[in-house]
Amino acid sequence: MPDSVLRARALVPIAAALVTITGLTVTAPAPAAASVQRIVDGPNNSVSAMAQGADGTTYLGGSFTGWGPQTGGGAVLDPTSANVDRTFPQVRGAVKAAVSDGSGGWYIGGSFSAVDGVTRSRLAHIRSDGSLDANWNPAADSDVNTLAVANGVVYVGGFFTTMCGAGSSCGSSVTRSRMAAINPDGTLTTWNPNANGDVNALAVADGIVYAGGVFSTLCGSGSSCDQTAQPREYLAAINPDGTLAAWHPTPNGSGAWVQSLAISGSRVYVGGRFTSICDSAAGCVGTTVSRKAVAAVGTDGTIVNWAPDVTTTGGAVGTVRTMALSGDGATLYVGGDMTAINGTDRYSAGAINTSDGTTAAWNPTLSNQAKGLTVVGTTVYVAGDFTSVCGTSPNSVISSCGASSVPRKYLAAFGSDGSLASWDPNVGAAAAAVATDGNKIYVGGSFSVVGTTVTRNRLAAIDTTGALTSWNPNPGGPVAALAVANGVVYAGGSFTTMCGPGSSCDQNAVTRNRLAAINTDGTLTSWNPNADITVTSLAVANGVVYAGGGFTTLCGSGSSCGSSVSRKYLAAINTDGTLRSWNPNPGGPVAALAVANGV
Repeated sequence: MPDSVLRARALVPIAAALVTITGLTVTAPAPAAASVQRIVDGPNNSVSAMAQGADGTTYLGGSFTGWGPQTGGGAVLDPTSANVDRTFPQVRGAVKAAVSDGSGGWYIGGSFSAVDGVTRSRLAHIRSDGSLDANWNPAADSDVNTLAVANGVVYVGGFFTTMCGAGSSCGSSVTRSRMAAINPDGTLTTWNPNANGDVNALAVADGIVYAGGVFSTLCGSGSSCDQTAQPREYLAAINPDGTLAAWHPTPNGSGAWVQSLAISGSRVYVGGRFTSICDSAAGCVGTTVSRKAVAAVGTDGTIVNWAPDVTTTGGAVGTVRTMALSGDGATLYVGGDMTAINGTDRYSAGAINTSDGTTAAWNPTLSNQAKGLTVVGTTVYVAGDFTSVCGTSPNSVISSCGASSVPRKYLAAFGSDGSLASWDPNVGAAAAAVATDGNKIYVGGSFSVVGTTVTRNRLAAIDTTGALTSWNPNPGGPVAALAVANGVVYAGGSFTTMCGPGSSCDQNAVTRNRLAAINTDGTLTSWNPNADITVTSLAVANGVVYAGGGFTTLCGSGSSCGSSVSRKYLAAINTDGTLRSWNPNPGGPVAALAVANGV
């Protein structure tokens, strides 16, 4: 590319290997055939700048720290090694819910817009061989929060108000308020309970669909209940034919809602935010009883005498966002906004004995909320907002996995004895869903990459095939702008050092304040203009590097251009590191630059 048109943030096409990079739009490859690699490696965080060298090498700068599998918002993982199954397709957007189809594939829901490069509005079916099911495309008009499968029918809950529409598998748009049921062939059933508020959780037992959320009525005009709107505060049960069951537990409390459900035998475990359950005046069976964030209700509607208290700071009611039962049903694992269960420290996750409601010893002590739980044998998999696990609580209670905190980014696994497993997918952003089919783990969230196979701190280069090169300058902070000329890569950003251990510079960290030049062999040059504030744009032409950003001075001690000089937001530096007299003095920060025909 000629110097005259090199500029910062130019969206130079990357090889088709990189399907999605946060913050950039890159052309995706055509969908691959089944049972072949779909997911390839790329940066684990945002890319802010790209520039291409004369040999076709593409240089990338941003906030990433490593190179790993580009899964998008959902990934299938090995339950022991945490390795990504690369035959499953990339998801464009966040996955909030996943459930096994019973045949090695998965139904997924969330806020995503495409799977394997094919449009899918918030719902998709991925077959066991990793191929996208072309015939299953219900196309929800808003987010899907929860999924359940029974007898081949997929029950869906969320924010949506319509299904189907243009390009869907079920014809023209159909009203489905927050709940729907879809056949295996992608057509919509007549099941239509018509909730008046969002649905957060679904569970199915003996053909009855139990629903929890923030709704207050079901049925009404156009519903499958064939009756006027009926009160059902936050919990309801719907028959297979779409009629409303009499089950009516009625959680109560200021700002009450239901977030999670789990079923064992004749008990329905309910998690959310509430302080009591049952209001006989509203139609439940029994009298109002105190229940903090978790309760057990019989399938006959009676409130079970099982009363653990889940609380947060100061004894206020907590929020149970996720639940999972052990295989024998003896233990209920819970996660969410909590600091104690029955007055015993349990930060963000804990376990309750189902026999008597007492606090179990399992105590992973997460640094932030758990949002997803699933159990495989004696291993409990946890997804959430946390970045570390284990350690000691502020009340000096030692976790069940040791007194010292251990890094685990958003996904972790624990033994049923509370010990920490080595399983560590190391995703780049929060995880919200974790599900199993007994053989594999499906995880979903707002991440785009799972795992880091190679360290690359904020600068990287890929060759014309899309493969990562050894070029690794290792800046000490984010990179916002890049330009390439005559075998030198110029970088701007908020970094203050380059090089260091493991870098391609083969030297200790060197001061480079917001501007640096790196040879294409990965070594650092002496070019060092020393900007005092962030550089956000670069352009090179005729042996001059133009820089724009928020800086107000250049040069100074240790620089390549002598004493400190005032340059507000825009400057020109020779490729030998000296400063030019060019000084337009704009009245505010410069975000973009381009050079053409001497202008």
